[in-house]
Parts: sequence; C-alpha cells; structure tokens
Amino acid sequence: MELRILGSIELWTGHALADLGPARQRSILGVLLVDPERPVPLEALVDRVWGDQPPAGVRNVVHTYITRLRRALARASAGLAEPIGLVRTPAGYQVSADPGAVDLVRFRRLVKSAQQEGLGDQERSALLQQALHMWRGDALGGMQGDWAARLRETLRQLHHEALSQWADAEIRLERPGVVLAELRAALLTDPLSEQLCERLMLALYREGRSVDALEYYQSMRRLIAKELGTDPSRRLQRLYETILRGETAGPVPPAEQGGGAPRARPGPAPAPMPVPVPVPVRCGRPGVSGPVRGCRRCCRWTCPTSPGASGNSTWCSGR
Repeated sequence: MELRILGSIELWTGHALADLGPARQRSILGVLLVDPERPVPLEALVDRVWGDQPPAGVRNVVHTYITRLRRALARASAGLAEPIGLVRTPAGYQVSADPGAVDLVRFRRLVKSAQQEGLGDQERSALLQQALHMWRGDALGGMQGDWAARLRETLRQLHHEALSQWADAEIRLERPGVVLAELRAALLTDPLSEQLCERLMLALYREGRSVDALEYYQSMRRLIAKELGTDPSRRLQRLYETILRGETAGPVPPAEQGGGAPRARPGPAPAPMPVPVPVPVRCGRPGVSGPVRGCRRCCRWTCPTSPGASGNSTWCSGR
C-alpha cells in the first residue's frame, strides 16, 4: 500500500489505483497526509482546502467528504491486515495508517539516513536516489490554494536539497555525467536556483566541459540580473573564477555542507582545459585611443595563455 502526495494525491494497493473522489475530497486527504501522525483541526482543514472562500455550510461539506473518504479507503484497503481509516480525535482529523506508507514520510527518512556521519558516498547516493525516485511531479498535484502553493514550494526546496546532495556524492565518486540530466530538468522548474546551478557547473567542469560550465554561469548571471536586479552569489562567482583559471574544484564534503565556498578537492582534476581570459587591447589605428574590447577588424584577442602575452594589456599595430 502506498499513500502518495509527491505528485498527484493517490492511494495505490498493489498495482491498483484507488478512486478517491473529486478534487476537494482528495485535497482533504492530502492535507492529512502531509503530517500523518498529527491531527488537523477542522478549522485548519477548511482554511487549507478552501482558503478565505469556504462554501456555505462548509462544516457539513467537510463531514460529507470525510464520510466518502472513509468508504473509499475502506474499499481500497479491505484486503490489508490493517485497513486505512480516518479518525476524529479531540484535536482534529487524522489518517489511521502506518506513517511509513506515505511517500513524503519515506522521503524524509531516506534523506535523514543519507546524512549520517561516516556513511560512504556509494551508500549515500543509493539512499538519495531512492528518495528522489519517489517524486512524480509537483507535490499535492491538483490541489489549489495559497496553503498548497506555499507547502509545494517548501517541499520543492527539500527536493532540491536532496538532489544537490546526490549530485555531490556522484561527483565525489567521479561520476559527474550521471547527474546532468536531473539537474537540468530541475533547473527548468526553478531556473534561479543557484544551489542547482553550482552543481551543474561542477558536473560539467569535472566532465571536462569547461566552456559549457562557463556559458551556463553567464546565462544564469543574465537571468539573475533581469529577474532580481542583482549579481550571482559570491560563492557562485568564486566557482566561475576557479573554472576560468582551470583550477581543481569539487563539491563540499558531507560534514561541511551548509555554506561557504566550494572547497578544493585534493588530487588532480580530470584534465579540464584552461579557458583563455581576454585582456584589454589598445588599437593603433588613427582616431582610436585607450583600451578597447576587441579591435576585431585588425587584430585578434590577446590572452594570458597566448605565446608572447604579458602584462595587463597589449598593443595592436593597426594593420
């Protein structure tokens, strides 16, 4: 038996999907499954499902939906040793079922297990993969309202944190390529996430794709400037500068996660190619003075890695 809210609100028994009724009825079950060990008062249930626009006689409506849910859950779990039920306590309504049957509960438990000290990255990655595979889309899919939207965003951040930890473990295991697709997919839904951008840049860099990593940073920088009117975090800027210089970079060790700049990883990096850094150019053509960003009609960029380059600028002959 599986009670699912990391996606649409569903109940699966074996390979059968139970009919949980209309959207509002499923939403009531979804609210109760977010924290299945804690009763939800009637007033809170109404607020979370209907917000500030409850229907007339909303108490009777809730009681009707609860009755229908009890019947649906009883039918779906009739063959189980412990059928699922909905109980009413002095503190509110609560699902009567093993909390471990709820995907969100299992997700939290797996992530917590993956954060144990002394755990190897192979085991850590396996646990986080199990947790991430439980997600089928936006949490509480089909549920409307401000409360659902806020909770959905909170759970999305939990998903991103687990995804970042999994990516870190895979990069430390020298398997950066396996995380690229998942990171790109998550960035489609949250394009301003610097946490995910950092992991994608690291994975690309450790794959030997320095140019792709730098290009992604530039696209992120433009997006942040457009949407937020600011620059990327200093942490992300430092990673960009590290890649520009062709220096070793790797994810923060598990015991040190939670802030700070990406730490240098001992040992040689897998042969990332240094990226040339353009320097100011002075043009010698008549009427042109001072440094220019590319005298493209008469010379090429001069870079620190080019033979004969020195100092902070070079002169163009104008030919």
